[in-house]
Amino acid sequence: MLHRPRRHGLLAGLTALTLLASAACTADTPDPAGSTSSTGPTATPGTGSTTGPGTPSPTPLTPGDPLPNLPAELTPGVSDDAVTDQTYRISLSVPRIPQTPGLTRWLVGQRDRTASTFRSDYGPAKSPTSAELNGDWRLIGASPQVVGVRLSRMELSGASTVDLDTFVWWDVAADRRIPARGLVRGDAWSRLSSEVTRRLGERADPDDLKARLAEPEAPEGAGPAIAFLRDGRMWVGFEPGEVAPYSEGAVSVVLPRAVGDALLSEQGSAARDAAVKPTAVGRPTTSTTAPPTTPTPSTTARPVDCTVERCVALTYDDGPGAHTERLLSTLRSKGARATFFMLGEQASRYPQVVRSVKSAGMEIGSHSWGHEQLTAMTPGALRSDLSRTNQTLSQLTGTPVRLVRPPYGARTAQVDKVSGELGMAEVLWDVDTLDWKYRDPGRLPKDATSAVRPGSIVLMHDIHRSTVDGAPALIDALQKKGYTLVTVSELLGSTQAGKTYSRR
Repeated sequence: MLHRPRRHGLLAGLTALTLLASAACTADTPDPAGSTSSTGPTATPGTGSTTGPGTPSPTPLTPGDPLPNLPAELTPGVSDDAVTDQTYRISLSVPRIPQTPGLTRWLVGQRDRTASTFRSDYGPAKSPTSAELNGDWRLIGASPQVVGVRLSRMELSGASTVDLDTFVWWDVAADRRIPARGLVRGDAWSRLSSEVTRRLGERADPDDLKARLAEPEAPEGAGPAIAFLRDGRMWVGFEPGEVAPYSEGAVSVVLPRAVGDALLSEQGSAARDAAVKPTAVGRPTTSTTAPPTTPTPSTTARPVDCTVERCVALTYDDGPGAHTERLLSTLRSKGARATFFMLGEQASRYPQVVRSVKSAGMEIGSHSWGHEQLTAMTPGALRSDLSRTNQTLSQLTGTPVRLVRPPYGARTAQVDKVSGELGMAEVLWDVDTLDWKYRDPGRLPKDATSAVRPGSIVLMHDIHRSTVDGAPALIDALQKKGYTLVTVSELLGSTQAGKTYSRR
C-alpha cells in the first residue's frame, strides 16, 4: 500500500480534483490506444481563435498540455476576481461568470480558503526566497448547458514547488456542480474503473487504485477527475501519491474516443461537446462590465520630449482582464498613454483585448507567464517562462517585447542576465498606489499625485475594477498639475536590455 503524504500548505487548504493536467498524450499524433504520463503542462496553450460566431476553431494538441484553453469571450460578462497580496506574495484569480452565480460562489470560496491557509502557514514574506502562491484559471468547456473551469495553483517554498489543478464542471440551468461520477452513466463506472486499471497496469498500486476509484473526486474525496482533450477523448487523472509513488507526480489515462463516448452520461456528453465544439454560454441578465469597443488610434500619437515636458508613466500590471477595455476608453478620451505589463496566461485568455491595447497606441510589456517569482526559478525555467510570454504577446501584437516587469519587483543578477539576453529592459516603479490593497477609487488621485514627480513611473493593476473606476479622476488630477502621461519608452527614451529602471 502506498503511504499518501500529509497535505501541507496549499494542499491542506484546497484538496484538488486532480493534480496537473498531465501530458497524457504528449505526441501531436494521438495514440489510439490511450496513454499515461506524469509530466505536467509545459507548453503554450492555444488561444482558441474564432472562425464563426461563438465557435472557436480547433487548436492542435500541444505537447505537455492537451486540454482546452478557450477564449473568455464565450462567457459574456465574465470578469477576473483576483486576490493580490504583496505582503504575503499571493496572486490568485478566479472567474466571475454571471450566467452561473453558484459556480462563482464556489470558486471564490475555494480561492479565499486557499489564501487564508497560505497566510497561516507561511506568514508575511521577509526575503526574496520567501514562499509565494500564484493561481489562475482557464475555460475548458463552454455551452448553454455546461461550463468547465480549470483552476491552476503553484506554491513555491524554498526548493519545493507544488502544482495543483482543480477541474470543475457546472450545470448552467441547474446552477450546480456536476461531479465526476455525474459525467459517467450510472452503470458504466465499473467499466471505467476497469479501463483505467488496465491501462495504468503496474504503474499503480492495485489496492490504492481500487480505493481511489471508489471515492468521489476532491474536495469530497480523493477519486479521479475527468476532463476532455480537444479531440474529445476522455482524460482521467489522479493526484500525486494517490495511486502511484508521490515522486511520479500526477498520473493520468486517456481513453480512446469510442471507449470514452460509450461511458458518458447525458451531462458527460454535453461536457465533452462543450470542450470540443464550444459555444457561447449565453447573455448575462445583468453585467457591469463595459462591452468591447472598436479601438481607435490614440489622440496622443505625437512626439513627446520628456527632457522638456513634465512626463509621468502610468503602468498597469496583471492584465489584460475584463476591465481593460473600459480603461482604454478612459485613456483615449483624455489623450493619455500608458504601459500595460501583461501576464502571458491572461493574454492567451483575452487575445482581442491585447490587440485593442496595441491598436489604441498603448505600450505592452511582459509580466511573466503566470506571476511566479522569477528569482526562485532555475535559469532554464526562467528563460522558458519569459520566452513563452514574449512569443504569445508578439504573435498577438506583431511587435517584439522590449520591457519586462518582474512579479513583485523581485530580481537578481540572474533575472537581469536572462532579461538582457532576451532583449528586454526591466521596469520597476517609484510610486506604488497600493491599489491592490485598498481597492478604493477615491484614494488614487490623492495618493498618486502626492507622490508623483516629473519622471515618475506609477504602479497600478488593471484587473481591479476599483482601479479602473478611479482612472478618470487620477488622470484629471495629474493633467491639472501639468503632467503629460506617456508610455514607459516615451518617458525613458532609449533603454538598455538587462538594465533596471524605476523612474527617469
